[in-house]
Amino acid sequence: MGFNDDVGILGIEYSVLATIFFDEKKFDEVAQYIGEDDFIYTLNSLVFRAMKKCSQENIPISQDKIYNMICKDPCFNEGEYLYLLSKTPISNIEYYSGMIKDYSNKRKILGLCSELSELSNTDTESKVILEKAEQGLYGLMMKQAPIQDYSSQIDKAVELYLESKKINGELKGLDTGFSKLNSITTGFNSGELIIIGARPSMGKTALALNIVQSILNQGNGVAFFSLEMPAYQLIN
Repeated sequence: MGFNDDVGILGIEYSVLATIFFDEKKFDEVAQYIGEDDFIYTLNSLVFRAMKKCSQENIPISQDKIYNMICKDPCFNEGEYLYLLSKTPISNIEYYSGMIKDYSNKRKILGLCSELSELSNTDTESKVILEKAEQGLYGLMMKQAPIQDYSSQIDKAVELYLESKKINGELKGLDTGFSKLNSITTGFNSGELIIIGARPSMGKTALALNIVQSILNQGNGVAFFSLEMPAYQLIN
């Protein structure tokens, strides 16, 4: 199915919603991937929003309940709603939800490109346009990861805890160059966010650069971003 095949993606939207009506437990699976703004057709967005409200309030997601919730909306079309209800439920709903999300992302990327193109033809500074592009793409990227049930992460958490107890402070991650810090943290490990906090002029940058140098000495690359010091000062 090509990107311009709106009819095809519309049919998938109908089928996904019809499947939730058939088995309301499927809503949580779908809601991990998509939101109401990911639907190309307004009616489907209305239906999904009503389903979400029912789910949040622990109300059964029934055809009549959803109908009563949206029938007075100006965008409601009873014929289209009845057509949605006639669709056959589908299996592998996660896959089709992913298709809806992918199509939605492409629409939003095209919209962002169009907006940036219009700004480029005005007196707007390029810095502002770049910031707009960065914010738009970052916003899309932040919505990509599905919500995870914490129970699915328990085994991994226990495994990491037992591994940490076994090495008992020994170096596991990147060597910071400071033995005491290594003992406390087991080095800087993948996926961690390390924050160095102190009052002004206490040596935060100097400490960070010493850690950077240690990591470089291990043959690893480092990208260093500074919002207050030019590169030559950092080098000095």
